[in-house]
Amino acid sequence: MKNNINDQAKKLLSTIYKSLAGDNNEAKELIKETFAKLDNEKNEPHVLLLQFVKQINPLIFQKKFSLTDEGHAAFKELTILAHSSNNNGMMFGFTATL
Repeated sequence: MKNNINDQAKKLLSTIYKSLAGDNNEAKELIKETFAKLDNEKNEPHVLLLQFVKQINPLIFQKKFSLTDEGHAAFKELTILAHSSNNNGMMFGFTATL
């Protein structure tokens, strides 16, 4: 299951990265770091994804970058995956940013 979550997350992160409009190095670096950390077996995917969402949200609110429609959809899906892939599989409440 962990590999399935990793694969899904990597696909979504790739889509987000490709859909970044503008030259926002901070967002790109966060994506690259999260992508790389997913390969480490010691890391829990849902924890990494929650950290990513928490770090990227301020950039979205500050309008430091924009995403294509496909990127928005991938970010929403990644946010849901982050919140739903916890240890017991329950969905936690969260504030949608997009």
